[in-house]
Amino acid sequence: MLRAPLPDDLPSTFTVREARAHGVRPGRLRAADLATPFAGVRLPTPLAHDRLAQLRALAQLAPHAALSHQTAATVWRLPLPSRLERDMNVHVTVPVGTDRMQRCGVVGHSSERVVVTHSSGLRVTDLGETWCDLATQLTFTQLVQAGDALINREGWDLERLGAQVERARRRRGVRTLRAALAMLRPGSRSPRESECRLLFDGWALPAPELNADLFNASGWLACVDFLWRDRRVVAEYYGKVHGPTWQADLARAALIEDEGYAVVVITDGDLGGRQARLRDRLVRLLT
Repeated sequence: MLRAPLPDDLPSTFTVREARAHGVRPGRLRAADLATPFAGVRLPTPLAHDRLAQLRALAQLAPHAALSHQTAATVWRLPLPSRLERDMNVHVTVPVGTDRMQRCGVVGHSSERVVVTHSSGLRVTDLGETWCDLATQLTFTQLVQAGDALINREGWDLERLGAQVERARRRRGVRTLRAALAMLRPGSRSPRESECRLLFDGWALPAPELNADLFNASGWLACVDFLWRDRRVVAEYYGKVHGPTWQADLARAALIEDEGYAVVVITDGDLGGRQARLRDRLVRLLT
């Protein structure tokens, strides 16, 4: 049996209410060519697992609402732990005095937040608001990792984020926010670099330069993750991304050592079960 075509003026993603206003019968809305990411909206089946399409569909149900918390963080591409990246619940915030969105797969919040329109077209809490809302969802280290990523975005810095934290002084987790804010550093380019930096601080090591340029008599030599220039010590984090370039990285480290620097290579194992060995070597080199 052929399906009845949908009205030409009905968008590809639409609400059930819109469809009924266009005369679409309920049975047609249950056809296999339409997916139901959330109750009350439909989108074409090929887009059923497209997260951006799902969020756009949900937004049609409540134009006054904004994506928030970890959902906004994914839209902003802030680093999140895998447990939150895998969580498919959508966090939505509406202004105080309006009804929270309540349906399967949606976590509703009601609060006053600064809302902006993301380049994707989605309404989301702005970056500062989003980071503040993450204080109750992330560990301290994870919050610093997200904050480091934030202050490296165009238009954001420690002063602007600090003002945002001050405006959030009555929220849950504000003490954690203030402590994390004090640990943020411009120049951290990855979550692992942020984690290393927190370890160095906890071990009472001098603060290193971040992603610093080294020069020799011939000119520029390398940009290194961590540099203690006066002690002539370099630390480099080698993650999984370095696998294909391991030989080139080792050759680069040798060139740096030829200039009289001690090079400490940090891997995921050093940030896990071998922290004590890493700490002892850095303490010996730096103190």
